[in-house]
Amino acid sequence: MHLKNIIFVLDDDISIRLLMRHIIESFGYKVEVFDDAKKAIEALHEGVFLIFTDLNMQPMSGLHFSKIVRQHSSIPIVMITAQGEQSSEIYARALGVNGFLTKPFSREQLFTEIEKYDQA
Repeated sequence: MHLKNIIFVLDDDISIRLLMRHIIESFGYKVEVFDDAKKAIEALHEGVFLIFTDLNMQPMSGLHFSKIVRQHSSIPIVMITAQGEQSSEIYARALGVNGFLTKPFSREQLFTEIEKYDQA
């Protein structure tokens, strides 16, 4: 049993949110999904051990979201990016983003990212 077993998934694409929820739950974790970064910030709590956020969300980008989270928390953040967003990745690292998951990604790649940060 995971002590901190909740993973946040932020993406404005409903298909990505539903797919990630399904896959992550199949690994035995609880998932809270958000289409809006402000809602995720308001919902952030102690049980969350990992956050996946899309880079290009609207109205608040994943970069802005990460900057706000870093002011209050050290929860690992993995940025979901499209191919070719390397300059944004450099900036994201400077903001404290811990990792990156490039779309399209496989079930195994998602699991590997989760395992890096699992504190069970």
